[in-house]
Amino acid sequence: MQKSQMAILKKIPLFVLISLLLLLFQTAIASASTAQSTPEETAEMFLETRMQSLVTQNADDIVPFFAESEEAELYLLFNQNELLSMYLIPMAESNYKYENVVPKVLINSINVTGNTAVVDATLFSEMLWNAANPTGKGITSHISEDHLLTLIEQNGVWYINTDDYNCELGNAKQIDNNKKAILSAEVKKLQDEAKQKIEKANISQPMKIEFSNTNIDQSVASTRAAYNREGSQAYADNYWYNFNPAYKDMSSNGGGGDCTNFVSQCIRAGGASNDKIGSYKWWYDNKGTSSTSDDTWEWTWGTVSGLNYALKGNYTQSEYGPKAYEIVIQGDSNYNYSWGNQIQLGDVIQYENSSGLYHSVIVTGFVIQYYNGEAYSNPLISQHSSSKHNVSWQKSAYKTHFLFMTGVN
Repeated sequence: MQKSQMAILKKIPLFVLISLLLLLFQTAIASASTAQSTPEETAEMFLETRMQSLVTQNADDIVPFFAESEEAELYLLFNQNELLSMYLIPMAESNYKYENVVPKVLINSINVTGNTAVVDATLFSEMLWNAANPTGKGITSHISEDHLLTLIEQNGVWYINTDDYNCELGNAKQIDNNKKAILSAEVKKLQDEAKQKIEKANISQPMKIEFSNTNIDQSVASTRAAYNREGSQAYADNYWYNFNPAYKDMSSNGGGGDCTNFVSQCIRAGGASNDKIGSYKWWYDNKGTSSTSDDTWEWTWGTVSGLNYALKGNYTQSEYGPKAYEIVIQGDSNYNYSWGNQIQLGDVIQYENSSGLYHSVIVTGFVIQYYNGEAYSNPLISQHSSSKHNVSWQKSAYKTHFLFMTGVN
């Protein structure tokens, strides 16, 4: 090494030099590991890193796993969009953060043909989250996702080319390649927004959060008691991941996703009977058989707008069937504790974008926040498409519809 180079190194603080050496070492190890990886190992590493990026708060962590192709870029952007808009931004807005994740990947099948591989994998992850500046232990949530990954080998290394999975945003296959530039700009905007909100959360006041089965305000519970809320919660706890085989899985057909089908099942578990009369019908018929192939259902059972129509219609017209009144907010920040503290187990939340209502979830718990000597609550929800259990309700939606169940028949 030349004297001039040695002189420059002497001027660099020791801790900076150590950090640089560690970074170079980690990069070399990661590169060597990736270069030697099989398609199966690459899929596992990608899905695990996808979850770990919530702890590092950096959606760019998954970039090295994707191939250099236009198709791969589209799926990368879709992944980043979801990580930012469905996880990192909503959490930071509420002054929360992910402290730890424990991802487990199950490889269901793998098929390798030449330099192309198709991997069918299920990701299951336990997620511990807390206040950004916590004074307590935090809350544990769970998610499960099915990913159909196509990998290609480039220069001896396996990379992700497509990632076919469902989430609240839909599926990357549905995105027009001509709109990639729009999606890229959206991801850049979300990254800037996430950075600002994470920085703000990091300087928020210390707070304790804990899980609760009941909300703070129970004064309204008796007036909305004609509903087995614990039964609805127990059903969701049992079937958020293990789908009930007695019902049609509408994840890919029959209802535009399984989210509302799942919520209707939870309402059924809360005591609601089939409603085949009146203006706001709501029913599911298994024809008395064990197979779901011949099952039929009303459009209000399996579609977001349909369930909204039935619940509000039965309430306003006092008709037979499940019923609820509605409060709508624009933007997550307009959530109000004055009525939010009255949300109960088994209530329904729906989300709206520029195209209309697109997603339904069921309330299965509450996060109680303690600071400045006061207690506040936010509902925790469970859902299908994708499968999540006791996660925070916020999804950065244009509008959020809170449906307060008042009865079932």
